[in-house]
Amino acid sequence: MLGSEGFGYVRDAQTGRYEQSPQIGRLIIEDDVEIGANSTVDRGALDETRIRRGAKIDNLVHIGHNCQIGENVIIAAQTGLSGSVTIEDDVIMGGQVGIGDHASAWYLPCPGTNAARVMLVCHGNGGNISHRLDLARMLLESGWNVLL
Repeated sequence: MLGSEGFGYVRDAQTGRYEQSPQIGRLIIEDDVEIGANSTVDRGALDETRIRRGAKIDNLVHIGHNCQIGENVIIAAQTGLSGSVTIEDDVIMGGQVGIGDHASAWYLPCPGTNAARVMLVCHGNGGNISHRLDLARMLLESGWNVLL
């Protein structure tokens, strides 16, 4: 299902019931994108959900409203991305990965080699991202594969 309403609800202060908030954004799928069977991609709540050029999405993947999927991203089956997740270019996600709302994932090559890679996942503003990047680079230079 492509472009369906996202999972957005607000609680009515008077009745205590949850009411669906309008999901009036759009879904943009760029060139050379593949989306597998039984995958769902929600349209944006107010803005857009975007899947950039060359992204490959396996079967049974859910991408929530307002997500931004970078170029040449690979997402394997049974992965779920909550709303407003950003996946930067070239990230490869294995099967059964779950990322909570407002998180970001980056792909950083290991200096001097193509062997080791790092994917950094940070929620919200990422806390002190420079400290996390410094740690990731130090571990990579020591030959570690890192997922923070």
